[in-house]
Amino acid sequence: KALPANFGMLQGFLPKGDHDLYIIGVADIPPQLVGKPDIGIFFSSYMGSSYHVLSQTIVESKDAPDKSCNGILIIVRRSFILRTANIDAIEIDNIGKDGKKRGDYALVAAQVRVNESLICCCMVNVSPMASPDPLQRTGGIRALLNGITMGNEQLDVGCRYDYFLVAGNFGFGDQWGPQDGLMAQNKNLLQTMKESTPDASLKAKAGADPFRILYEARQGTCRIDVKKYYAGANLALNNAAVSTDLYTLRTFLSTFGEYVPKVTFKLRGLSVISERLPNYTAGELHFTGEWLEGAPLSMHMVRKGDGYAINEPSIPPLKPVINHYDFLRLQHLHFTIMGFLEHVKTPKGKPKKIIIASASLPFKNLIEKGQSKEFATPLIYRGCIVGSIVGNIIYEESA
Repeated sequence: KALPANFGMLQGFLPKGDHDLYIIGVADIPPQLVGKPDIGIFFSSYMGSSYHVLSQTIVESKDAPDKSCNGILIIVRRSFILRTANIDAIEIDNIGKDGKKRGDYALVAAQVRVNESLICCCMVNVSPMASPDPLQRTGGIRALLNGITMGNEQLDVGCRYDYFLVAGNFGFGDQWGPQDGLMAQNKNLLQTMKESTPDASLKAKAGADPFRILYEARQGTCRIDVKKYYAGANLALNNAAVSTDLYTLRTFLSTFGEYVPKVTFKLRGLSVISERLPNYTAGELHFTGEWLEGAPLSMHMVRKGDGYAINEPSIPPLKPVINHYDFLRLQHLHFTIMGFLEHVKTPKGKPKKIIIASASLPFKNLIEKGQSKEFATPLIYRGCIVGSIVGNIIYEESA
């Protein structure tokens, strides 16, 4: 269909002027609009001259000209542009499970950094022709998410972003009730994510397979307040929207100029506890973080009962690039387990080392100079909890 002749359909769905950042997903874009800027121009005209379209995946779509696609637009208030960076996007629509046709599971995702927080929004679309088996559907969606190559690829996608939102048609049928098909699969799909309570407009608008929006904020330092989870009454098609306040990190410049003593972090008693980790070999534990000097660092893991442990003398002191406490308290130490799985090979048939799981340890309310603090943080694989890392962390001045 052609774009609407007026903006009446957007009233109540996209309140202009209320936010600094708008991320808009559009499903089933007709072929005549793919590869063209028309949709971006339409939304830009509605939002007015005080807003700017930072990115629209529709223009860069790799889909064939005779094929519809899904797209994401990032629109920002012009006075807010200097706070944004790392804008990127990706399309994935070639995931098939058990012989299903290309396009049964499709995803488009976009990321943007606001101040020091990285935000990723994904739109998922599962074809009605995809397998009705819930486990195959969750497997297909997890494979989509795992295909996202934006951000720090040394981390599992479930630990990669400060704010992660996944929206779309998941194809599980009944919604927001005792028989909610999506929530019934929560342990196998998007386990760490939340969904706000939908208001009456969304429940009234939703059909048998509604659009859903799930979200998460990085534990310890990020916060998302959902003000409204709703649908636009004037939009004839199935739709959903969420209005939120995101609290993005921003370091004061004084933390870079003020002299403070150098500090280090020491890790003791590190163990990996498995809940449903696969049977992997040649396991390595990698430490990463934008604050960490020499990252990534890696250590070999040794089997310990049903889990793994790290040989303590092999763990070096972790040195930050900035030593100020006000900077460090807002950081995270990221862990990634790398290993070999028997069935995962390179195109030439050789063993391929892959991410087994990742974890993110927030320093806020944890580190205290001269003190040893116990911690336990969940291990995530494609958005699902598969185990945990436990240990002690010591924050102290360097000798």
